[in-house]
Amino acid sequence: MTLFGRIARAFASDKQAHLDFYQRDLNFSEAHSYRLRRNELKTINPHASTPLSVHASELAVKEAFETEVKYWAAIAPEIHPRIASRQWTPEQKHYAYWLLNDEHRFSLLILDRAPINEKISLAVGERKQVQNYLRRRARRIMQARPRVKIRLPGIYGLPT
Repeated sequence: MTLFGRIARAFASDKQAHLDFYQRDLNFSEAHSYRLRRNELKTINPHASTPLSVHASELAVKEAFETEVKYWAAIAPEIHPRIASRQWTPEQKHYAYWLLNDEHRFSLLILDRAPINEKISLAVGERKQVQNYLRRRARRIMQARPRVKIRLPGIYGLPT
């Protein structure tokens, strides 16, 4: 295998490990920047276990985080237009838009830990109605979580 192939496979492996981390429990919902994970990893020296340079390893963390952000961000626009036609109060619609507006809030909602906006006054039943609707809609749209796929020689004019 060429040097390029070894580096590409190592990068893909690193990125997948970080994707797995973000897709577990509340790891993504609670991390508002890839820098939190990067800084945490710096304390345990993960570079000893990978052939990647420090910069490439940190880039894998950043790309994994951004992949997860894009995954959640792609679902929200498909639900967004349906909210206006719902027979909800203006506060319920405001709450729904607020939940969809941030990938982290939206992921918390899907994990049954929907955040509450204290500035939007809703009864518990009204809030649950919005949360349940958004969860049902999202589950219909959601596909498999992102995975790293690696394609090496033979594409993009790369040498074999």
